[in-house]
Amino acid sequence: MAISLTCACGAILEIDDTFRGQKIPCPDCNRLLDTTPPLPPPAETSGWALASLILSLGGMLTLVGPIAGIVCGIVGLRQIGRDPKVGGVRLARSGIVLGGLFSLLSLWALFGAEFLNLDGFLRLYVGAAELKFSPELTVNGPKLPGDLWIKLTRPSHAWGIRQDPHSETAEELVLANLWEDAHMIIFSLRPEEQDKAEDCRREAITAFLKSNLAKSLAKSAEPIPFPSAGQIKVLKDDDGNPKQQDFMVMFSFGPIPRLFLFHVFPDRGRMNVAIGGARASRFERLEGPLRKALENCQLEDVK
Repeated sequence: MAISLTCACGAILEIDDTFRGQKIPCPDCNRLLDTTPPLPPPAETSGWALASLILSLGGMLTLVGPIAGIVCGIVGLRQIGRDPKVGGVRLARSGIVLGGLFSLLSLWALFGAEFLNLDGFLRLYVGAAELKFSPELTVNGPKLPGDLWIKLTRPSHAWGIRQDPHSETAEELVLANLWEDAHMIIFSLRPEEQDKAEDCRREAITAFLKSNLAKSLAKSAEPIPFPSAGQIKVLKDDDGNPKQQDFMVMFSFGPIPRLFLFHVFPDRGRMNVAIGGARASRFERLEGPLRKALENCQLEDVK
């Protein structure tokens, strides 16, 4: 079968097939002509292969996108294997590899950051300016009526003080450990004639839910639902003194479940509430230091 060539000088040649792949001179201008036949036109690109790469790159840390990219890549490779006219092998393989990589990164972003406490860096960067870090472990809250202070010994210097004058509760002391995403709040309620421990618990929880701390954790300005009976666990109470008790509450407000320990104690004619808590996944590790700090909380005369 003859090979048809056209030289740049305009000469049209018919070359015998035995010269295929060689370079021969043009008889008119001596320009070397390549007799290698041109490559066939590119095959049609698989839509599945293209979708695989787009989904894997576009979805990145969404987890859904990379997984869809892997599925599309596998379907694309099967389509290409059945039809030699369809191309896109590299696209499909790239989509599968990137989909696997971004799926792992997505899982790490969802679970690894909390496991490694790396999310603490972001909280420190954003919220450290709102806190006051005292050089002394023992700190005082705002002055209460009757010339009293709330006095608390912090578990460590990582706990910063944040006082918010706009809360609906009585005078309060708020502390935060940004690295651990843990919080403490202490306030003193006006004395009420409560003769049941359950009523005291309800009063303490209601006051906490009205605080700006609870609203910020719930990420909502709307009223926060009161926890159900199953979310409240009584640890210690005194039948003779309902204002002296300890209990734990699991709060489901916000995207992250949190456990808070309530220490209710009477002092100077007041019902005082010291609360400390953290994410449910971290509470067990922090429970000991929190419990010690809350139990040592007290009221002192202003000097």
